[in-house]
Amino acid sequence: MIAIGSESETLQLFKGLFKSGKIIEMPILFSQTMGDDTFETNGLFTYYTDKQYQYTSSDQSIFFNQDTVWTQNHYTRQIIIDQLMPGEFTFFNILSGNFDGINFESPILEKGVFNFNYYIPDWDVLGGITLYPNGHPKRININGDEKQSISISIGKLAYSDIQQFNVSFSDTWEVIDLRE
Repeated sequence: MIAIGSESETLQLFKGLFKSGKIIEMPILFSQTMGDDTFETNGLFTYYTDKQYQYTSSDQSIFFNQDTVWTQNHYTRQIIIDQLMPGEFTFFNILSGNFDGINFESPILEKGVFNFNYYIPDWDVLGGITLYPNGHPKRININGDEKQSISISIGKLAYSDIQQFNVSFSDTWEVIDLRE
């Protein structure tokens, strides 16, 4: 392992992916461990802008538009609409290159990829992000404690021809609106 000092160009390249104005698609394997239970799902993260992105899997879709979040449960046919608090942080912030409130350590170059450990003071959690030298993401980990963790393995990043952000659902689905 080789320790690298100062702010990494690789981390800047990752953040720059989301400033290109292009729609980005990332296939992801999302794994969450809580206690002795682990939940895994494959899905697609689509980034439109810093205020519009979505995650879609076989069991759910989550749409972010400005400060509004729609969570669609494909099995129960329910949609929950909620509003984010100003400055509220989700793991999608990390996945989309928004690192406000994250303290990074110097990266470690190992086997051709850069590993960045980080600390999120607002959540009191540690984590790590693994990037290829071109800034493309490979993995993101968030570790709450020994019984809670999230791991996101990211497939090959692609640019999409999708024209616009669109939240659509059947009017036969139950809608639960939690916004005030």
